[in-house]
Amino acid sequence: MKNFLYRDNANSEIKTGDIREIYGMGGVDIGLSPNFRVRPGALLSYNPSAPVDIAFDVSVLLMNQLILGAAYRLDDALSGIVQYRISPEWKLGVGYDFTISALNQYSNGTAEIMLEYSLDRASDGTRHIRFF
Repeated sequence: MKNFLYRDNANSEIKTGDIREIYGMGGVDIGLSPNFRVRPGALLSYNPSAPVDIAFDVSVLLMNQLILGAAYRLDDALSGIVQYRISPEWKLGVGYDFTISALNQYSNGTAEIMLEYSLDRASDGTRHIRFF
């Protein structure tokens, strides 16, 4: 990442430079019935200037319309999300991130309102693995 600020631990100076960040993510879509799907997942991020970050999440899709989800970011935050599929292309949702680390003295968390439009609708019915 160009011009990313980081601390040089050897002499405690803040410097800028190129830092390579590495991300890995995975998950699975489990159809338990035609109207109920469970989607657990995980995200791992590595930055040499910061501790490894791991997040776990799970969401459920009800009636192919309503998405309820929760996430846990290791030693940092708990999150909740509710989304409603308005149409095949549009989703509307809200989310809240509860800070559980020492930063909770300065932040109670954050709220989000989401409006999503998906361009990833193939005419042959195939789905992109990132969007389901």
